[in-house]
Amino acid sequence: METQTKEMILEKFPRGCLHLLDSRTGGFSIDDTPKFILDEIQKRASTPRELNALHGKLTTHMKDMEYKPTRDGPVEYIRDMILYMDRAHELLPDDNLPISMILNWMLAAFDRSGHSRVSLGRLIKDWNDTEQEFLVDVMTERAAEKAAADAEGRQPIETDTDQRHLTVFQRFWIDELAELYRLEGTEIQEQHHAKLTHQANLLSDEVTTVRALQATLQDEIQALKAGPPVPEIHTSDRTLATIGTTMTPEIQSALNAMNQTFQNELQALRNAYSALATQPAHITPQRPRSTPTRNAGANARTAPTKGWQQYMYWCWHCGVNISHESKDCRKPYSDARKHPNASRTTDPEGGNMKRERYWGKWHHPSLAEPQPTRTFPTS
Repeated sequence: METQTKEMILEKFPRGCLHLLDSRTGGFSIDDTPKFILDEIQKRASTPRELNALHGKLTTHMKDMEYKPTRDGPVEYIRDMILYMDRAHELLPDDNLPISMILNWMLAAFDRSGHSRVSLGRLIKDWNDTEQEFLVDVMTERAAEKAAADAEGRQPIETDTDQRHLTVFQRFWIDELAELYRLEGTEIQEQHHAKLTHQANLLSDEVTTVRALQATLQDEIQALKAGPPVPEIHTSDRTLATIGTTMTPEIQSALNAMNQTFQNELQALRNAYSALATQPAHITPQRPRSTPTRNAGANARTAPTKGWQQYMYWCWHCGVNISHESKDCRKPYSDARKHPNASRTTDPEGGNMKRERYWGKWHHPSLAEPQPTRTFPTS
């Protein structure tokens, strides 16, 4: 396969390959890989100025690239950033982009997205804690390696901390942004459900009114039919006005209009319920929420039950959370289901204990920090 690739490169770029061909065999050296050959051709074909210009355009594109909140958005966005990082390194191998700058570009893109600013602020705070723990671990490892190298009389071994830093960032934000998208999607679904329910109630009231008017009209018609005939009344212009036992055209027209209005309102009600039943199914419904309780405190106001969720679950991978236990974890890169017997209180088996302070507290999408009760802070 590699030989065929080299032949295709030679056929496509015959002049660019001249300086790489072996003078004895007329072909490439067996040690030259197709990637090496293409890199050498590009170096010869592009001047340093052109390479710098391409590198500048690529880094500008990386900085301005937008993140779109979707189900697979975090995976796709970070994957594209990593591909662009590799491409930038190929253009200028000696001018590596600092990993901290690239991570800041991605954080800025998350901040510009359509996610709740309050929820993103909470995630950024958690990420800063996670990043700080990672950097402390790196410093500890370097100190241990330096001490071991000094004791053995050798040079310390340098590890690729940038790649590890990127991996920690990738795992944290893919998990958290996917969960945030699910939670915000559920909130939108509930708002839409409430709106449709309100509209359905209005339509139901209108249908009830139409039915009452129809019943009243029918009673009046029956009363007219049951009454004695009224003598004919001759008017001055010799026209005949009668009120008899038969239904007049005016009454029949009014009844037909009422019936048509009733049918239209009933069809609108059916359409509304049909639209409600065909909502997108990709959003996982929330757990049933408990009924609101009254808070007698003078410095807090009772918040609506909608939106409040209690931190009452613990997951080996996610830690204290509002939705699932270890056996139900569906996060990427999660090994939680390998620890079904791990316990938060007795034996966490090395699981996530970073959010232990959240246990028993209440989460609301509009607040950055959990609350002891389902009440909003006064300041």
